[in-house]
Amino acid sequence: MIAAEELASDAIDDVWYEKGLAEAYARALADVHEHYLAQAMRVIEAIGALEEEGRHSWVARAISHQFAFDVAWEVLDRLDLLTDCPAEAYCATRGADVTEAREGA
Repeated sequence: MIAAEELASDAIDDVWYEKGLAEAYARALADVHEHYLAQAMRVIEAIGALEEEGRHSWVARAISHQFAFDVAWEVLDRLDLLTDCPAEAYCATRGADVTEAREGA
C-alpha cells in the first residue's frame, strides 16, 4: 500500500503543472470555504432559534431526538437486546414478511 501511494504521489508530482492542479485545488478549497460559510450561517440561525424558542425550537427537538436515539441504542446494546428481536420487529429489508400487515391494514 505504501509503495502504491508513493507511485501515485510521484505521478501527481509529474502532472502538477501540466494539468494545472494548483488551480484545481484552489477552486476546490474555495468551494469548501463557501460551503463552510453557508453552514456557519445555519449554525447562527440554529443558535438564534434555540435562544428564542428554547426546548421547543426545531434544533432542540432535533438534538433531543438524536440523543434519545443514541441512548436507546446504547441501552439495548448494553442489555444485549439488539440481536434478540421478535420477528414483528424486523422490517422487510431484514427478511420480515410484510404481506400480512398489508392485508390486515
